[in-house]
Amino acid sequence: FFFSVSKEKNAKQTYARVMRWFVIVMAFMFLNVTLFMDIWQVFIAKEFRVSLDLVPVLLGSYIFFGMYTNLTIWYKLVDKTYYGTYIMLIGSVITIGINWAFIPIWGYAACAWGMLLCNVVMVGFSYFWGQRNYPIPYEVRIIGKYLGVMLLLFAVQTILSNYLLPDSAVIRLSTGSVLFVLYGLFIFKQERKELKSFPVIGKFIK
Repeated sequence: FFFSVSKEKNAKQTYARVMRWFVIVMAFMFLNVTLFMDIWQVFIAKEFRVSLDLVPVLLGSYIFFGMYTNLTIWYKLVDKTYYGTYIMLIGSVITIGINWAFIPIWGYAACAWGMLLCNVVMVGFSYFWGQRNYPIPYEVRIIGKYLGVMLLLFAVQTILSNYLLPDSAVIRLSTGSVLFVLYGLFIFKQERKELKSFPVIGKFIK
C-alpha cells in the first residue's frame, strides 16, 4: 500500500492519515482489552493471570511498534535503508541493557517494560530522522491527544477498580463500558468531518 501511493501527489498526506487512523483503531483495541479484562481473562489459564498487570504495558508496546512500522516507509522510499539498521541496533542495545540490568530485580516484568521503552525510542529516532530526509506531516499533537485520553481513561478505570469501588466484576464492566463509550464519543467529535466522507459510515452521519 505504501509503495503503491508513493507516486501520488498527496502521498505524504495519505501516510499521515493512515498513521492517525492506525492510532485511533489501536487505542480502541487497547481500551477494549484493558477496560474489559474481566472478560478477556476467562480465555487465559488461571496460572498465567498473575501477569495480567503487564498486559497494558505489552499493548502499549505493540501500539508503538505499529507506529514504528508506519514510520519506516521514509527510509525505504528514499533508499536509505541503512537508517533502519541504526534504529534496530539502538533498540537492541536498549532491550539487552534493560534485560541484563533489571531482570534479576523485576523478573519478566523487565522484559515487558524494556520492549515498551525500546519501541518508544525507535519511534522517536525514526520520526526525527524521517522529518529530515522525507518530511511527512504527521499530526503529532492530535495523535498525542488521542493516546493521552486513552491513557487517562485507563487510569480512571484502574483507580476506580483498585481503590474506590467494591471488588465486583459487574461494576468494573459497567464503568469500563461507560469509559469506552466516552472514548468513542470523543473520537466521533474529533473526526466527525472525516467520518462523513467514509463510504458506508458517512451515510449515517449528518
